[in-house]
Amino acid sequence: MSSKGGKIVIGSVAVIASWFFGINFWKPLIIEQLEKDGNLRSDMKVPDYSDQPKSWDDIRQKFESVIDPSNLTREDKKSLEELKLNLEKNKPSSTDK
Repeated sequence: MSSKGGKIVIGSVAVIASWFFGINFWKPLIIEQLEKDGNLRSDMKVPDYSDQPKSWDDIRQKFESVIDPSNLTREDKKSLEELKLNLEKNKPSSTDK
């Protein structure tokens, strides 16, 4: 794809990907700062970003818990138990076929 059209396609994909990932990276940081400053509008619905990792250690711990489930944090264990309860509660019976 060394033609002019191929370069345009690759350039367009790079620009769109940069824009998309840039927006998703900066949005939680900007919202957090607006909340601190008291300038966040109350009539706008803001998604909850509280489950985002706060540091690289959080990301490393999450990765290690995927590799070895005995490394789960209390929050993760609680969340897993809630998930199990919800699955048991919503389990379809064999007569629903």
